[in-house]
Amino acid sequence: MNRVRWPRPRRSFGPLRAHATSTVVPAMLSVASTRRGPKSSAITVALGEVCGLAELEQALVGRRIRVAASECLLGRPVRWNGEHNGDVWPRHRLEKLFTLVGLCPEVGIGMGVPREPIQLVGNVMAPRVVAVDDPRRDYTDRLHGYAGEVAPTLDGVHGYIFADRSPSCGLAGVKVFDENGCYRRIGRGIYAAAVMADYPDMPAVDAETLRDEAVLLDFGVAVVARSGGVSGADERLRDVVRRMLARG
Repeated sequence: MNRVRWPRPRRSFGPLRAHATSTVVPAMLSVASTRRGPKSSAITVALGEVCGLAELEQALVGRRIRVAASECLLGRPVRWNGEHNGDVWPRHRLEKLFTLVGLCPEVGIGMGVPREPIQLVGNVMAPRVVAVDDPRRDYTDRLHGYAGEVAPTLDGVHGYIFADRSPSCGLAGVKVFDENGCYRRIGRGIYAAAVMADYPDMPAVDAETLRDEAVLLDFGVAVVARSGGVSGADERLRDVVRRMLARG
């Protein structure tokens, strides 16, 4: 069962690129104690000061809250095999609420498209990510470095949607192989783990879990609440987010 965790930053890679038509949402929602407070999106009125549902919805639409997402989820062919994962989650349902910003750590470290597949190996608590065909090619440190460069730009986003089961981006259930070639689905992608260590207060989710209506709603509410000015327990907010998602 997916649970919402009410989930801070590290060094600079460059400005995040907003997807032309998409918006943002994240998968096993996460929220923990805030180590570094998020920056609220620019808005002329604080959401918490709005009384009516219509006014709250109008203020939310004007807010354009940014959410980061694995770039392949936005329909861009940047997966290792040159394909994308744009059709595995209800992206269109979130476009009324958020602005999606795409990031691909594997492309970001120069692996290119197409590229050799990678996998997690070793200690499940501290795995390495290596090439499937040649484990001597280890990408762990480069992915950690990329996460550190990107982290400061994430101050302006309020949620993250990760690609399921990815050795770089998977939030949960990623295969971790031992020396005998056997695996357990208990890992977290190297890049995703680094991002969540820096931003424990960031609502985050694996994309496919957003097919669950309860997870979709909880994620939307968590992202809006984190962006500032209103409590996630505010029933007005849940009602507005529910209505906006229903129009997607």
